[in-house]
Amino acid sequence: MIFLLLFTTFGSWLFHELYWKRRTLPPGPTPLPLFGNILALSAEKPGYEAFRKWTKVYGDVFTFWMGTKPYIIISSYSRLKETFIRDGETYMNKVQLHFQEFIRDGYYGVHS
Repeated sequence: MIFLLLFTTFGSWLFHELYWKRRTLPPGPTPLPLFGNILALSAEKPGYEAFRKWTKVYGDVFTFWMGTKPYIIISSYSRLKETFIRDGETYMNKVQLHFQEFIRDGYYGVHS
């Protein structure tokens, strides 16, 4: 009886992590529960090669997971410009996270 309860709980948790949380987001690589796509990034040297590969597979807009937090990646300039001009007010007051500071400071992504 306890085994059935544990199995059901674990199955429900996996369903939530692998399907339910991702259902409204753009497609992307399947994340590992708790780790996201971190292991896939560390497997590709340098790390941004994983983003190039995912762009070829999933297109200009895809979802990437850092742990349990999703990030929507827009990988083409024209799509980026279209998104931020058309929906600019949506993105005006977003909170800066540590990962965003890492990208902004020139380790990955577009920088000056």
